[in-house]
Amino acid sequence: MKNPKEKNGYVMLFTTQDKRSLNILKEKGRFINRLEYASEHFDDIYEFFKEKYTYFVNEASQIVPKPDDVKLPIWCSVSSKNCLRPNENSVSYAIKVPVEKVIFFDGKKWDYVLNNHYVPLDEKDLSDYYKYLKENNMPNPFLILSDNYRYMYPEEAKKIEESYKRIFDVTEWNIFSVQANIWEITEDMIIKVFYDGDEMDISEDDLEKYL
Repeated sequence: MKNPKEKNGYVMLFTTQDKRSLNILKEKGRFINRLEYASEHFDDIYEFFKEKYTYFVNEASQIVPKPDDVKLPIWCSVSSKNCLRPNENSVSYAIKVPVEKVIFFDGKKWDYVLNNHYVPLDEKDLSDYYKYLKENNMPNPFLILSDNYRYMYPEEAKKIEESYKRIFDVTEWNIFSVQANIWEITEDMIIKVFYDGDEMDISEDDLEKYL
């Protein structure tokens, strides 16, 4: 689905990153996400999420080719209203990005992936799925991919994993569910930097002013 806020082949995105990104951008003119940043952010649950993000990277790189030195994408919001506010250790960026460099996906569907759950086509498909599990005396859907059950239900496990690709099917433009990933931020993308306590006073509707 096309971003309704796209202007002249660009979209405005918002992302909050560690303050260290400022110095990296100043010194190198480019910022990319690194595994150590993710490890710091997720702490004890990093190993669990690492598997999921590896899947995401592999699939996303088929949509927008990934630079060789990039290991993880940069998570972005499509609206300032849904962007994490900066604190004393972070900053937020409003950036303009060529639309062909953006991977849009459904954040609600991504939550299913993070929980090892089947990603449904819609509400009816989800209802039918639960009905199917019940009729076939299968366990809680959150457990099927666990070590204790995967070997018992290999076909169901495969079905769940194959459903993950649906995260990239954006059927409704909702700023609270649609998210965006990019592989890098370069200096020329930056419209404004927000610090702790700043009002994020730029809207995606303002993009045309900066083209």
